[in-house]
Amino acid sequence: MMSQSFAEAEYRSMANTTCEHKWVNGILSSLGIIHPMPMQLYCDSQVTQNHVFHECTKHIEVDCHFVRNEIIYGHL
Repeated sequence: MMSQSFAEAEYRSMANTTCEHKWVNGILSSLGIIHPMPMQLYCDSQVTQNHVFHECTKHIEVDCHFVRNEIIYGHL
């Protein structure tokens, strides 16, 4: 259960940081400051390498897909 808790914390942290990045980018845009480069999000955990999700970790999948979509859209 410890690995599931660690994976949940890792993905939750990345999703929350992504939301904060988007918020800061929105504030900067409203002030007329445009940042054309994608924002960087660093993660050094091996838990993010495992993309196999189980029924008990379904809520982690939502955070993972949120971060992944931001990468695909070029925001991260």
